[in-house]
Amino acid sequence: MFFKKFSVIAPMGAALPVGGLVALTTDQENRRRHALELIKGNKKPPSGHKVFKVIQPIFFKCGEVIYADPGAIAKSLFADISPASAKSKSPAAANPRKKVTAAPPPEDPEKSTAPAPKGDEDAPPID
Repeated sequence: MFFKKFSVIAPMGAALPVGGLVALTTDQENRRRHALELIKGNKKPPSGHKVFKVIQPIFFKCGEVIYADPGAIAKSLFADISPASAKSKSPAAANPRKKVTAAPPPEDPEKSTAPAPKGDEDAPPID
């Protein structure tokens, strides 16, 4: 049994179904403990991970990295996850987002120092 590293790429995250085997970090385990059963035996998880059997569907957010048994993953789930490269710890590190800044607030026309636009200054006012 071997585990393959996957990254969640779906914007809404991904759900692993009941019955699959996953290797999770302590943090990942703590958030999903209610849906996992610890597996003891000769399964070799990656360093710092423990092996679990999924007893209720578990969800992972976009960008999260997991180790899973590729043979137990349904083909339809590959739309939500992709094999992670060994170099990158997360897809966010590989594709950094552009920094978005807020637009400046609109100017108050009464406080504006710019000259008023020229136009029909001789026209009568509209009521």
